[in-house]
Amino acid sequence: MNRLSSLLGGLAVIAIAIVFVVSFQPGGGRSQLKEGPDCAADVLGNCVRATHFWASYRLLAPRGTEMNEADKRRQKEITLDGLIERELLLAEAKRIGVGVSDEELSRELLAGRLRASIPAKAPSGTPSMINYREAFLDRKTKKFSADAYKRTVTELTYLSEADFREYQRAELIAARMRDLIKERVRISEAEALDQFKREKETVTVKYAKLEPAWFAQKVVDMSDGAIAAWADKHQDEVKKAFEPHKKEFEGGCRMASHILVRASDKASDDIKKKAREKLDAAIKRIKDGEKFADVAKDVSQDPGSAKQGGVLGCVVKGQMVKPFEDALFALEEGKMSEVVTTPYGVHVILLDKIEKGEDAVKAGERSTARPLYLQSEARRLAEESAQQILDAMKGGKSMEDAVAAIVEKHVPKKAETDDKKDEKKGDKKPEGDKKAEGDKKPEGDKKAEGDKKPEGDKKPEDDHDHEDEEEDESIAQTPSVETSLPFGANGQPFVGVAEGEDAAGAAFGITEPKGVAPKPVRLATGGVAVLQLVERSSPSEEEWKKERDFYMSAMRAQKQREALMTYMKRLRAARQAEIKINKEFTKDFAPEAAPTGSALPPVPIEP
Repeated sequence: MNRLSSLLGGLAVIAIAIVFVVSFQPGGGRSQLKEGPDCAADVLGNCVRATHFWASYRLLAPRGTEMNEADKRRQKEITLDGLIERELLLAEAKRIGVGVSDEELSRELLAGRLRASIPAKAPSGTPSMINYREAFLDRKTKKFSADAYKRTVTELTYLSEADFREYQRAELIAARMRDLIKERVRISEAEALDQFKREKETVTVKYAKLEPAWFAQKVVDMSDGAIAAWADKHQDEVKKAFEPHKKEFEGGCRMASHILVRASDKASDDIKKKAREKLDAAIKRIKDGEKFADVAKDVSQDPGSAKQGGVLGCVVKGQMVKPFEDALFALEEGKMSEVVTTPYGVHVILLDKIEKGEDAVKAGERSTARPLYLQSEARRLAEESAQQILDAMKGGKSMEDAVAAIVEKHVPKKAETDDKKDEKKGDKKPEGDKKAEGDKKPEGDKKAEGDKKPEGDKKPEDDHDHEDEEEDESIAQTPSVETSLPFGANGQPFVGVAEGEDAAGAAFGITEPKGVAPKPVRLATGGVAVLQLVERSSPSEEEWKKERDFYMSAMRAQKQREALMTYMKRLRAARQAEIKINKEFTKDFAPEAAPTGSALPPVPIEP
């Protein structure tokens, strides 16, 4: 029975070879490439024929999915790069004597293994070998059919059988060269185990975030003198920020202050009612003789202006949300508005002064300096405080005590308690996305919280059930100590790490038990975080034994891919002067060399 199977297999190989002999036409062999149609590229003096380019493109194109123009362009680039690398590998194969016999080629084709070169740098998982064996079988007998084979090859690639055979011979030789390169890669168990431990090891850390929003709200000195001193040292920065908005102020602006009590659009009726009652009480205090600024400091929940007595600076049209703007610009100088409702809550507005002409421009420049200074100073204080925490911990203090000392230094407990009795430290973990008043126009087209148009993605929370939660929305997170979940080398201890910052690397770089990362980690908000190691967990010997074979195989495959990429990069660099690309073949439209009727045929093609 085995001899019979072998005999039948041999006959099939002979049959497929006969197909090519009968169908062979002059000019189909590799020696005739330069006499063919236009070239997609010229590599080492050999023409990469347009017909081969389109054959590869059709073999590699994904089936059953629509490609947009960008996808098609990328597919053409992959196809052409693959063929260029194939030509380079064929030259190397000729140099070292690697080839493919007619019988070997016939057996590959009989098995339905069709190849198309892809560049070594192509995304992992991109197929370079496609199995069409089912399409080569007779529907009834389920055996190889020369007619089915011929029809499939012709309709799939638009190549003659002879040309297709030589095209596949080149592809098979190139594939063998790739295999030779990859076969040299070896992975030792020690190397694999070391990598396994690095990838499977986890750490847990304590961390304390120092957010600029908290320092902006609680700490920064916003006196006119402090702002003026900073602006004097940063004149170029202020002028650059103000210049695009100068014309807006030439028409005049309004020096305004406000008090905000938060109650978002989606807050419950009870919360909205309590917010209104709180604002009404504040208004009564003002009417009874208290200064607007004093009441704003005590009541307002706008983190960007409350500490400054509600001062917004000089406001121009288009800067605030419409209800706020309409109310402000309807006021007479020195007058206070009725209650104004915006998506952020309820406000009362005081128009301090209407500035015009050059005075308005100067006021606008001063208003520009305020948020720039606030942002700069808040970040400086956050970084300075982080370093003080690190120094205290190196001196033997716990992270908790060091952080508490910073908070007490800037906001004594009594003041903080009076400021906000309902604040619960650690209940919420905002990632520094609260904006201070320093984000409004003209300083970058952003709006101060509570007054201005919504800040991009920033929206009021929609699930408040308690007054406490609605009010807490206006309070930046007080620095406190949190503990992360265990995370690996590719994870993060918390969300909100600045782009390009390796927080995991900082954590894994701590070698001493309970050690501290030597430098703070940068946050996306402009703040920083201090890290301390809590626990390091390594994989067990038993875990390694279970995953050893799979892991070594996967690691070797990755190293093989890297080795091939390195080899091809060097080879291509060495022969770059001998590579000429016809850019027509990577444009968004198909060049004239593309075969007509280029819709991809269904797969498999049945007889």
